[in-house]
Amino acid sequence: MKEGKKCSNCGAPITTEICPYCHNATGLDTATANMEYPVIECKEANIHFWNTAFPMIFAVGFGFAGFIVPIIALLNKEENLLSLFLFCSIFGIIGLVAFIISFRSVIRYLKEKTKGILQNITIYN
Repeated sequence: MKEGKKCSNCGAPITTEICPYCHNATGLDTATANMEYPVIECKEANIHFWNTAFPMIFAVGFGFAGFIVPIIALLNKEENLLSLFLFCSIFGIIGLVAFIISFRSVIRYLKEKTKGILQNITIYN
């Protein structure tokens, strides 16, 4: 950002693509500019279907095939247990990853509710 650059419409210092005072375009590209304000990186802390329930459907479905089926086969003394364990381990890994994705969203949500700080901020695009 060039020092001393001012809005052509109202004369305010340019810090964003849109002037916060007169709401006109300033011509500044904020993706490459060195801004005066801090940038805070955030991760989503909401619980909704796509980040909790949908992965949990995969966790239950694939987890059943990956963990319960080999246990049932072991209890029934089935033959070819090694090949069954190797085949089901793929499903178990997918179920475990899906569970971690779902659980991580719930943990973020609970952290935000218990330790989060309410802040008044201005978002610049």
